[in-house]
Amino acid sequence: MSQHINAGFNSSRIRRRRASNAREIASRKVRGDDGLTEEKPH
Repeated sequence: MSQHINAGFNSSRIRRRRASNAREIASRKVRGDDGLTEEKPH
């Protein structure tokens, strides 16, 4: 029982981390700090 609760809690934390990282990456792409925007010609 406790293991399932811990696993769910950890997975939720990881999902939140991924979401925050995705937001940071998206903001970087908008700014143009990522380098990927430089490769793509606008």
